[in-house]
Amino acid sequence: DWRSDVCSSDLYELAMEFASEIPVPILTIAGNHDDPKLMDEVFPNKWKTRKDGVSTFSFHGVDLIAVDVRTGPEAVGELAPETIKALEEVLSQSTGALIFSHFPLFDLDNERINTGLSTTNRQALEPILERYRDKIAHCFNGHLHIWASAMVGGVPVTATPSASFSFSLEPMAADRETLSDAPCGYLLVGIGADGSVTVRPRFLPGRSGLD
Repeated sequence: DWRSDVCSSDLYELAMEFASEIPVPILTIAGNHDDPKLMDEVFPNKWKTRKDGVSTFSFHGVDLIAVDVRTGPEAVGELAPETIKALEEVLSQSTGALIFSHFPLFDLDNERINTGLSTTNRQALEPILERYRDKIAHCFNGHLHIWASAMVGGVPVTATPSASFSFSLEPMAADRETLSDAPCGYLLVGIGADGSVTVRPRFLPGRSGLD
């Protein structure tokens, strides 16, 4: 049941089947509807290192860093103190990084996102992200179900679209979100030889997630 609060093994196995033909390592990041332990059982861990909620993988000279904001019995988007410390340690040793997190790590220009949909204690990260700003090539997050982009404190930030809410660009209207006629798709991220990052949308056939 896709409406369940937590994904089932059947859904993870279906996702694994879809992704099995991708000829690169699959790096998973648990969101607020995921069961991390079950996810690891279906998707074998491909991260090179995992410590205190921070996972790393080197890709063409760029460090991919995943930050786990699932602390406590429920995934409310709060960073544990040891996770904050581990992220600073990883960034201090990196020469260039892409950061991935399910919940947004930055304040965005939207009150609803900042007050109810972002990492609750993200202010604790501000001095760290400022200190290592020149090492962070891009920061990606999910959870918002929309495609959005911003430049925050000199760091490019992108919210990735979900399959169900696709590429509707309205940043969370006052009424309940609905499926739009915008096409579903994904974001293709390219890393240049100079460390530059290019983000481009790739659209799938059909008008919406219902097709």
